[in-house]
Amino acid sequence: KLGYDPVTSFDPVSMVAVQPLLITVHPGLAAKTLGELVQLAKNQPGQLNYGTAGSSIHLAVEQFNSLAGIRMNHIAYKGSAPAITDLVGGQIQVLFDPFSSIYPQVAAGKARALAVTTDKRASAAPQLPTVAEQGYAGFDVSSWQGIVVPAGTPKSVVQRLHRGLANVMASAEVKDKFAQYSAMAVATSPEEFSAYIKQELVRWKKVAQQAGVKPE
Repeated sequence: KLGYDPVTSFDPVSMVAVQPLLITVHPGLAAKTLGELVQLAKNQPGQLNYGTAGSSIHLAVEQFNSLAGIRMNHIAYKGSAPAITDLVGGQIQVLFDPFSSIYPQVAAGKARALAVTTDKRASAAPQLPTVAEQGYAGFDVSSWQGIVVPAGTPKSVVQRLHRGLANVMASAEVKDKFAQYSAMAVATSPEEFSAYIKQELVRWKKVAQQAGVKPE
């Protein structure tokens, strides 16, 4: 029961960043590869707890579960911080989360990364294989961020904002900073961003319907 419509309530300005999700597990879990996690989930259907911080990530996991033919128990969080705390503490065994949020825990040995969810390896951790490389061809999910303004904002204002963002996203300093977290700085046109949002809504609505996910 949102108080807005994700398409009609906003005028897109530009996408600004795209980054992979990481599939991570608690270090004590007996799974050192994605294949081993899948086998563990098949041996213990519905017993592994996985966390997500957001509905889009939840749907990404449901898509993977469908491809892998497994069932895990979903635990919803209001943000990455409490989800990561519970993964490190062992309250959940699996966490799908944006690279920039969870990778510091991986680097510190407090979480184990099994895969990145994009079709290409992460620049900041090229040793991590993709989901597709581990037998699930076509799986390509990213976390993306963008700028929108209220619907009806004058076109001249939208274009001015877009030009400013495009200049910022094109700077070497911003690109290098984003790359530290395996995020790619991008600047799409308002029209391209609008089309992408609509495409994503269609894609994830289908996944939600197939998985039987209901709004809560």
